[in-house]
Amino acid sequence: MIKASQTITGLVDRLEEPGFVERVFDRRDRRKTWVRLTEKGERKYAEAMPVANRLAEEISAVLTDEELQQFQAKSDKLRTAAMSRLAEALGRPGF
Repeated sequence: MIKASQTITGLVDRLEEPGFVERVFDRRDRRKTWVRLTEKGERKYAEAMPVANRLAEEISAVLTDEELQQFQAKSDKLRTAAMSRLAEALGRPGF
């Protein structure tokens, strides 16, 4: 069973509370709700990205260049398969 705190809605709720994102309701299609970063969210993102990039570099340093290339190729293969399955599920070829 998935807890509410594990859903996308829960994630958006937690980001909305401190003012990092805001929900924008689609007037043409009431089923849609867009989520966008606020100015505060953009500042936090800009602050966090250098830290995240540095950590990614540190973590990936344990792999050789060849291992990184293999990892990238496998990640690309998984992403392509996931997007294909999603497109099929949504009935949108080439999604």
